[in-house]
Amino acid sequence: MGSLAHLGAYQRSLAKEVYQLASLGVLLADSSEGEVIIQNRAESSLVVEVKEKQFNDPLLAQLKEGIHKHNTTTFSFSMNDGTLRYQDRLRVPDIDGLRERIMTEAHTSRYSMHPGSTKMYHDLKKIYWWNNMKRDVADFVVGLSRTPRRFDSIWVIVDRLTKSAHFLPVKSTDTAEQYANCISKK
Repeated sequence: MGSLAHLGAYQRSLAKEVYQLASLGVLLADSSEGEVIIQNRAESSLVVEVKEKQFNDPLLAQLKEGIHKHNTTTFSFSMNDGTLRYQDRLRVPDIDGLRERIMTEAHTSRYSMHPGSTKMYHDLKKIYWWNNMKRDVADFVVGLSRTPRRFDSIWVIVDRLTKSAHFLPVKSTDTAEQYANCISKK
């Protein structure tokens, strides 16, 4: 939404309501006969929630102001629905666990078949964007948070002869050679 300083109080309120309608997918247009045409489209409730939460995030408000003052070129402002975007993807605010709900929906949807982190990231990045999104998706899928030494997985080795198990911290990006070095140290 652009600067509303030049509008009167009633016009400002009306402009905000029009932008909120646009963020919900309602499109207002005028016809050649001077009538108002209203179009509505269906979209994910999470997309709608992201658009609504953008209005409540103070950081995103600063980014929007930077766009209007031409201080920020990384992000763009969608005139269609009044949302902040990065490379045409919705900028997701870090509010009310919204990012986690998006990842949960993408991972547990009956249409997703429990994708790995790479597929899930590529699916999500078509619509959404946030800082460190790729790492967040990988951490979500692996299910373990990183330790101070950057381990993010546990390698379980079962010795059938002694019927014992060894649990070794590893990084999901380790190579087979690094795994061999890890076991030789133990």
